[in-house]
Amino acid sequence: MFFFSGTVFPIDGLPRALRPFVELLPLTYAIHRLRRRVVVQGTSDNREERD
Repeated sequence: MFFFSGTVFPIDGLPRALRPFVELLPLTYAIHRLRRRVVVQGTSDNREERD
């Protein structure tokens, strides 16, 4: 589950046959949300420091 959830490598690099399996894993969505939160907060924090 850890390797197919997009934690180690992007899901886009997986074969299409594995996509339905990957989309069933709850960890996939957790990793997606965590990455999105880190990237969005990281960029907004950097902007505040520059101003």
